[in-house]
Amino acid sequence: MRRVLLVGATGAFGSRLAALLGKQPDLHLILAARRRAPLDALRKSLGARPDVSVALLDRERPDLAGLAPWLLVDAAGPFQGGDYALARAAIDVGAHYVDLADARDPVAGFTAALYRGWLGPA
Repeated sequence: MRRVLLVGATGAFGSRLAALLGKQPDLHLILAARRRAPLDALRKSLGARPDVSVALLDRERPDLAGLAPWLLVDAAGPFQGGDYALARAAIDVGAHYVDLADARDPVAGFTAALYRGWLGPA
């Protein structure tokens, strides 16, 4: 079963995506955000299935080793002005990475940062 880590799960975009992903039978969904109470409420709204879990995560200092995601989806905003800490963490654990950016500049800067070595191992 593939593990999908949804960062920003309790936000506007994240909660909608969680509702869709929570219906998929062949994945383990890990809902991640900064606060526990909203995560627990979201998990309960999805039916508290055993293949849906929650994790507290600081997107500026993410520690993904224990979560072992196959895919990390970043739905946490604001998107503009952020760094690439989550992308780097995903690379470090060998996970695929999807960012729901709502601004062009962070996406355009991603490839340049990769080639400058900013996204490699810390």
